[in-house]
Amino acid sequence: MAAETVIEKVLHDIETAEQLLAEDPITEQGPHTTFENGPDDFYNSYRNRRMNYYAVKALEARVQLYAGNNQKALEAAETVINEAQNWFPWIEPSEVISENENPNRIFSTEVIFGVQNKEIYSRQKALFSGNLRELKILAPLEERLENRYENNINDYRYNPWWRIPTTGGKTYPTFFKYADVVDTEKKFRFFQPLIRISEMYYIAAETESNSSQAIGYLDTVRYHRGLNNLPVSANLKEEITKAYRKEFYGEGQLFFYYKRNNFSSIPDGSSPVFDVRMNASKYVVPLPNSEINN
Repeated sequence: MAAETVIEKVLHDIETAEQLLAEDPITEQGPHTTFENGPDDFYNSYRNRRMNYYAVKALEARVQLYAGNNQKALEAAETVINEAQNWFPWIEPSEVISENENPNRIFSTEVIFGVQNKEIYSRQKALFSGNLRELKILAPLEERLENRYENNINDYRYNPWWRIPTTGGKTYPTFFKYADVVDTEKKFRFFQPLIRISEMYYIAAETESNSSQAIGYLDTVRYHRGLNNLPVSANLKEEITKAYRKEFYGEGQLFFYYKRNNFSSIPDGSSPVFDVRMNASKYVVPLPNSEINN
């Protein structure tokens, strides 16, 4: 099936979903991350854990951008930005920076759509724990990591996500984004982000024809990550790439950004200077066995 046909069918499904969710309670009441009307009222509660109206519009922005329909992508992203920002507020720095036992490392208030993943903490330990042997742990070279964050440790994403573990003898930062917290009653436990509002600002920045407005979208996210505004002379494309690399560790979005822009190489996390050469075969993800062994 041709890619254009796939896009057409996906957009048709999105249009249908938008119509069916026209009266989604999230537009008037927000995601309601409690069972406000009792445990039986599942439909009106935890709307950000299901494909809600704003998640559909965000997905539309993604697909339209992938299809090269920049104006439609911008319109969908701005719909989410303008209508949903009150329901998905930026994370408070105190919830991440100064909270030692229960830091909200996933910035859960900003997540438009995610899933409940009961294996998220076991996967964290299996892939990123400081107790893992050197040949098993997934960890970037410290020099590459510092370069990624432009040597700015004040970035809200740096110290909460990257820490030198207290066990295992590691002397370099390892990935803590999905480490468990002490309070087992925290609502964001087991919550795996799939679409967050910051992505809508990045899509708007990429598709806005007015360069000052585009940089303004990036600056909004930067402000809420503890960073200064960009100069008016900033290279917009480079800054969007930097933003994706900082924002989406452990969420899978960076791969699709590279694929959509057909990067011929991507940084090698284990080397300060070498890159991984990419080609079409590396960008094509194999079909899951469950889809072909039937």
